[in-house]
Amino acid sequence: MAVLFVLLGSLNIALMVVSKYAAYLPNTRITGGQIAISISLFGILFPVLAPLTLLLLIKKYITARRNLIQYLYAYN
Repeated sequence: MAVLFVLLGSLNIALMVVSKYAAYLPNTRITGGQIAISISLFGILFPVLAPLTLLLLIKKYITARRNLIQYLYAYN
């Protein structure tokens, strides 16, 4: 049970970080992705929701990668 809890907690932390960068705009407050994070946090209590957390993580990762690509190549 402890390993499952740590795994689901790690997925939720990764989703929080990726959601931040998926909605990133310079000099603005990030408010997007709060509902997805709230639903995924219930995945710790109800492991049936764990696949939803993983799918949201993949979707937000793709969005964050596309959003931050301009900053990756900003250096000369």
